Amino acid sequence: MQKVVVCGHQAVTQAVLVELLTVPGASDVVVYEPDPQVIDLESLTALASMGQHEFRRGGVKQLADADVVILTDFADPTADDYLEVSLAAMRKIINEAMSESFSGKLLVTNHRDEILTYFAQRFSGLPRQQVLGVGTFGLTRIAKEMTAQALEVPSEVVTAYVIGSTTQMVPIWSRSYVASTPLLSLLTGEHAASDFLPRVQESLQGFVDSDAAITLPALVPPLLAAMSGQKPLIAPLTQLLDVDSDVVAYSRPVLLRADGLVTLSVVNGSEAEEAQLNDFVADFLTTVQTIESQE
Repeated sequence: MQKVVVCGHQAVTQAVLVELLTVPGASDVVVYEPDPQVIDLESLTALASMGQHEFRRGGVKQLADADVVILTDFADPTADDYLEVSLAAMRKIINEAMSESFSGKLLVTNHRDEILTYFAQRFSGLPRQQVLGVGTFGLTRIAKEMTAQALEVPSEVVTAYVIGSTTQMVPIWSRSYVASTPLLSLLTGEHAASDFLPRVQESLQGFVDSDAAITLPALVPPLLAAMSGQKPLIAPLTQLLDVDSDVVAYSRPVLLRADGLVTLSVVNGSEAEEAQLNDFVADFLTTVQTIESQE
């Protein structure tokens, strides 16, 4: 039975717990040092009793044998000190986990997961393949589904990726396909690229601006299923990568399976798309350098 420890102090934390306790199957779900003003333990316990999942609150000792530790939001994402508070809370939990010889996987499921995934790996010292963020997984699902609906094809035959991060998303339309046919060659008539792509962009932004407590939890079960080995997944997830002489974290297509992340071939976009990604990398490095200079 997969053991999952959920950490955080925001509405999205409880929403993730609800999602985990209502999916089919059986798992061992622990909420880490819950804030009673945010987490309704009594109701969650009642919910768990309706299925096969085990549920309880826990502290440091529960981190030792966890298969996955999920790091949700620790602060209001709109607050100016969001990153500062999140990093401090995350460092505390990771230090506690490592003191208990934690050797599982860290799943960062929050806002600014590109920054927090980078520091989660740095704080933990875990191999890169064991530290990941939810990244642009949700954005990619939107792009695929909208393409499938517009062209009236199964979503399974659509290859379309949004990379980067939710704050600086880069849809790679130049490398999107329907079966083996380039997507852009199919966007004609009522689904012309000049009309369709802006509509998708609007929906992507709508996801970014949405309430994470509603949109993020549904992305977690497929990732846990992949990490358990039950159903490996290819999707854009946040991972640490070497870019020139720097280490950066951003979302790009990877294979996720029981042993963690497996890096796939780099998907190179058009010149304009690559320029957007380069801008993201530059901004990422600036943010990281600012944080590290204040430590």
